[in-house]
Amino acid sequence: MRLSALPAPWWPALVLALVLVAGLGVLAARSGDAPVPVLASTAEARPADPLPRDPAGPTRVDLNRASRAELEALPGIGPARAQAIFDARPIVSEADLRARAVLPVSVWESLRDRVILGAPDAAPGGP
Repeated sequence: MRLSALPAPWWPALVLALVLVAGLGVLAARSGDAPVPVLASTAEARPADPLPRDPAGPTRVDLNRASRAELEALPGIGPARAQAIFDARPIVSEADLRARAVLPVSVWESLRDRVILGAPDAAPGGP
């Protein structure tokens, strides 16, 4: 039998039949099986929080001492800007930061209350 010989609305009937068969298969499943828990992540797979959280107040990151993970956790700082901060260390002041164009002004303005510039003599070298 050719498909063109079937009446025009044959395909909706076929879809309905497939849905009914699938539904009967779901209804016929055994009800005694216990559900298996699905883990979204395990403790080993969950990424560590690079910034320590202090419940007393917000954490301020020292641009002269922070690790790459701490720098990249800041908004507007990615791997390239974190490397630029590492290369520019020690950063003496905000004026020094601006003069050497380590961060764009807009990024610095958004980070001003989240970062500090610690003593340059205690700053570690690069990475």
